[in-house]
Amino acid sequence: MGQPVVTIFYNLHVSQSALSRHTSTGFAAQPRKTLSSPLPNTALTPSNATYYHSLAQALRSAINEIGLDLTAWRDAVSNDERDKEIVLVASSSDEGEDPE
Repeated sequence: MGQPVVTIFYNLHVSQSALSRHTSTGFAAQPRKTLSSPLPNTALTPSNATYYHSLAQALRSAINEIGLDLTAWRDAVSNDERDKEIVLVASSSDEGEDPE
């Protein structure tokens, strides 16, 4: 039996334009990620406290990392949406002006 590992995979469905815009600027978060946290060999028996402590610690670490990535994507996408609204408001206010 090998060393136990907690593995979590996620795949965000980000628009192609947002993905290319943010990856070209060095944006660190990736829309697809696999996190693996090996549990110590002392945790091989699921009936002992070490197993559950190691499992809880691995899950907390993964949740924390996923949370940071999701927050980065939320902020990036919301900034994109805000910028779209600013452009739309500016262009719609230009329509009502009479050329001189």
